[in-house]
Amino acid sequence: MHFPRAKPVPGGGSAAALTAAMGAGLLLMVTRYSIGRKANTLGVERQLKKFETRLETCPSSSFWHYPAWDAEAYLGVSKSAHA
Repeated sequence: MHFPRAKPVPGGGSAAALTAAMGAGLLLMVTRYSIGRKANTLGVERQLKKFETRLETCPSSSFWHYPAWDAEAYLGVSKSAHA
C-alpha cells in the first residue's frame, strides 16, 4: 500500500482498516504479555484471560483484507458513476 499517491485508492477506508488490524494485534500482544504477571490479582488475571479469548475470536485477521475490499468497492462505485 502506498498512500501518498495522487490516486483515489488506497484511501481513508484502507487506512482505517490497516489501523484496526494493527490495533487488534497490539491489544492481543499486550494482553498476552500481561497474563501471568506476579502483580495481577486473581480478578485481573480472569479479566485478562477473558479479554484474550474475545480478541482471539474477533475477526481481526480479516482486517488485513479490508483495504483491498475497500479499494475494490470504491473503484466499482466510481466506475458505475462515470458510466
